[in-house]
Amino acid sequence: MAEAYKGANQYAKAGDWYTKAPEAKLANKDQVSALDYYNPGNTYYFGSNGGTDTVTLNKAIAAFALLAEKYPDLTTGHYWVGKATAAKDVEAKSGIAKPYFEKYISMAEGEPAKNKAGLVTAYTYVMVYYYNVEDKAAMNAVIDKVTALDPENSVVKDIKAAEQNLCGFCKSGRCRRYQIKFTVTIPYESGAIALLSFLPLFVCST
Repeated sequence: MAEAYKGANQYAKAGDWYTKAPEAKLANKDQVSALDYYNPGNTYYFGSNGGTDTVTLNKAIAAFALLAEKYPDLTTGHYWVGKATAAKDVEAKSGIAKPYFEKYISMAEGEPAKNKAGLVTAYTYVMVYYYNVEDKAAMNAVIDKVTALDPENSVVKDIKAAEQNLCGFCKSGRCRRYQIKFTVTIPYESGAIALLSFLPLFVCST
C-alpha cells in the first residue's frame, strides 16, 4: 500500500503505511533496518508540500529523529532532521536546524567528495544563518568551506556582493537596495532539494 500511495503522489498516506514496517518487525522481534526508519520520514517530508503542511512535516522530523537515534553512526538521519527542520526556518534566521546540520557536518566533512551535495546544503544554511546574525568571522569560515566544494556557489557570490555594497550586475554600489527572494536548488541522492532563503542584495535598477 505504501508504494501504491507513493506512486500516486499521496506521500502523507504512504508515510503512514511505511511507519507500520518498523512496528511489525519489532512485534515479530525482527531487525529493523535504517531504511525502515528512513522511508516514513522521506515520504512525510515530500508530503509536507515544502514544509507548508506542518503536521506532516513534524511527522517527517520525528521519523528522521528516530532514524538518527537508532542509527547514530549514519549521517542520513542527522542530515534529514536538519533538512526537515530547516523547512520551518527557510530564511535561516532562527537557526533551529543549525545543531542538526552541524552534527551532520562533523560526521560528513571527513569525506567531502562523497558527501559534497549534503555538505553544500548544510553549509549553506549555516552560512546564511551567520549572515543574518552578522557573525562575519563564523560566516567567512563557512564560506571557505563552501567554496572549497563549490567555487562558483551563487549564494556565496550574493553574500559577498551584499557585504561589499555592490550591485551584482553593474558593480557600482549605486543601485537601490531591495529585499529579494531567491531559491538555491542543490541535487541530492533522492532528487533536487530546494533550499529557500532571503538575503538583502543590491539589484541593478539602472
